[in-house]
Amino acid sequence: MKFLLITHGNLAEGLLHSAKMLIGELKEVDFISFKETMGNEDLELLITNYINNNQSKELLIFTDILGGTPFNLSTLAAFEKNNIAILYGINLPTFIECYMNKDILTLDKMKKHILENASQTIGISDL
Repeated sequence: MKFLLITHGNLAEGLLHSAKMLIGELKEVDFISFKETMGNEDLELLITNYINNNQSKELLIFTDILGGTPFNLSTLAAFEKNNIAILYGINLPTFIECYMNKDILTLDKMKKHILENASQTIGISDL
């Protein structure tokens, strides 16, 4: 399974950098940053090209915001492709959990795993 992180600004790159600090080198993981200087067409082309160049593997796309441009364009590009799932609301614990299980779980099982464990990745301290 491959992972693609697509976010506004440098969030995707920052998440990957932080994950590498915690768990080491990451394989089969890429990112696309939607920069302020880019238009929707630019991002759409990057996403479409990436998907077209990675058709042979299961692909989990992580995006930042439901309804945001990275999410919307990823959803359109992945429409009716059974080997792609799109997650919104990415955070570091969820990404690391998925990465640690990418060689164990199928895409369908990964989607269920994410939903079952999402509440464990965010909380409020009682202090």
